Amino acid sequence: MEDEKEKPKVIMLDGKEYDLTTFSEIAMANYTGVLIADQELKHISHQEAMVKTARIAYANTLRENLPPAMDSDTE
Repeated sequence: MEDEKEKPKVIMLDGKEYDLTTFSEIAMANYTGVLIADQELKHISHQEAMVKTARIAYANTLRENLPPAMDSDTE
Protein backbone atom coordinates (compact mmCIF):
# COMPACT_ATOMS: atom_id res chain seq x y z
CA MET A 1 0.00 0.00 0.00
CA GLU A 2 1.33 3.43 -0.94
CA ASP A 3 2.20 5.74 1.93
CA GLU A 4 -0.04 8.85 2.19
CA LYS A 5 3.00 11.12 2.37
CA GLU A 6 4.23 9.89 -1.01
CA LYS A 7 1.00 10.66 -2.86
CA PRO A 8 1.06 14.00 -4.64
CA LYS A 9 -1.37 16.48 -3.20
CA VAL A 10 -3.54 17.55 -6.09
CA ILE A 11 -6.12 20.33 -6.04
CA MET A 12 -8.71 21.37 -8.58
CA LEU A 13 -8.85 25.03 -9.53
CA ASP A 14 -10.95 26.36 -12.39
CA GLY A 15 -11.39 22.83 -13.70
CA LYS A 16 -7.65 22.11 -13.81
CA GLU A 17 -5.54 19.87 -11.57
CA TYR A 18 -2.45 21.22 -9.85
CA ASP A 19 0.20 19.42 -7.80
CA LEU A 20 0.67 21.32 -4.55
CA THR A 21 4.28 20.20 -4.29
CA THR A 22 5.08 22.34 -7.34
CA PHE A 23 3.59 25.55 -5.92
CA SER A 24 5.88 28.51 -5.35
CA GLU A 25 5.94 30.14 -1.91
CA ILE A 26 3.63 32.88 -3.17
CA ALA A 27 1.20 30.40 -4.73
CA MET A 28 1.16 28.30 -1.55
CA ALA A 29 0.59 31.36 0.64
CA ASN A 30 -2.34 32.39 -1.55
CA TYR A 31 -3.73 28.84 -1.60
CA THR A 32 -3.56 28.84 2.20
CA GLY A 33 -5.38 32.18 2.20
CA VAL A 34 -8.13 30.71 0.03
CA LEU A 35 -8.51 27.76 2.43
CA ILE A 36 -8.69 30.07 5.44
CA ALA A 37 -11.25 32.29 3.70
CA ASP A 38 -13.34 29.21 2.82
CA GLN A 39 -13.24 28.07 6.46
CA GLU A 40 -14.27 31.52 7.66
CA LEU A 41 -17.16 31.66 5.19
CA LYS A 42 -18.37 28.28 6.46
CA HIS A 43 -18.10 29.53 10.05
CA ILE A 44 -20.01 32.71 9.19
CA SER A 45 -22.67 30.67 7.43
CA HIS A 46 -23.16 28.56 10.58
CA GLN A 47 -23.32 31.70 12.71
CA GLU A 48 -25.90 33.19 10.35
CA ALA A 49 -28.05 30.07 10.68
CA MET A 50 -27.86 30.27 14.49
CA VAL A 51 -28.74 33.97 14.53
CA LYS A 52 -31.68 33.43 12.16
CA THR A 53 -32.97 30.62 14.38
CA ALA A 54 -32.64 32.82 17.45
CA ARG A 55 -34.44 35.67 15.69
CA ILE A 56 -37.36 33.38 14.85
CA ALA A 57 -37.57 32.26 18.49
CA TYR A 58 -37.44 35.86 19.77
CA ALA A 59 -40.09 36.98 17.26
CA ASN A 60 -42.39 34.09 18.20
CA THR A 61 -42.03 34.84 21.92
CA LEU A 62 -42.58 38.54 21.23
CA ARG A 63 -45.83 37.81 19.35
CA GLU A 64 -47.03 35.65 22.24
CA ASN A 65 -46.42 38.48 24.72
CA LEU A 66 -47.67 41.52 22.82
CA PRO A 67 -50.59 43.55 24.09
CA PRO A 68 -53.51 44.04 21.69
CA ALA A 69 -52.54 46.16 18.69
CA MET A 70 -53.65 49.80 18.78
CA ASP A 71 -55.47 49.50 15.45
CA SER A 72 -57.30 46.24 16.26
CA ASP A 73 -61.06 46.27 16.51
CA THR A 74 -62.22 45.74 20.06
CA GLU A 75 -65.92 45.95 19.25
